[in-house]
Amino acid sequence: MRAIDRYLPIILLTLSLSFPAQAFNLVLGKPEISTLLTLVFPYQSQFGEWQVRMSDPQPEFNAGQQRIALGVSVSVKDSTGHLQAWGKVGGTLMYDKPSRQLQLMKPELLDFKVKQGKIEKLDPMLEQLKANLKQQLPLIILVDLNQINPGLAAFNPSAVRVVAEGIAVEF
Repeated sequence: MRAIDRYLPIILLTLSLSFPAQAFNLVLGKPEISTLLTLVFPYQSQFGEWQVRMSDPQPEFNAGQQRIALGVSVSVKDSTGHLQAWGKVGGTLMYDKPSRQLQLMKPELLDFKVKQGKIEKLDPMLEQLKANLKQQLPLIILVDLNQINPGLAAFNPSAVRVVAEGIAVEF
């Protein structure tokens, strides 16, 4: 059992019993957000002949613009080589109440750097990727509360916002 599955219900139940008739706020700081992101990362996928792995997400918070950014390590392998890179994606934080998902709306690739290695066939794609920095990407689902623990259905946040120290969740 993952640590988040074990402790999140206890924390939420304790908080709900402490404030029975009022809404309450819970601020999730960088360590808690990093723990939640372990539900998604490391992310691995096969894109054609390339095996892509994204790991070690590093969240950054911009309360003034209600944006969050994630820096990730990227590893790409194929039969001809291996490359290590670093990328950053950012977007507006939104909580979709019906689907119970914390989403990154209008995400953009903010930065991408190859650290080491080379894959010849990948060079044109890397150049196109670098040329498209700041272009909008498809919606990114950061956390799906249904995947954490279906028994937490009663704990559906009424609002989620970015604060300087992390993400504030109101129940």
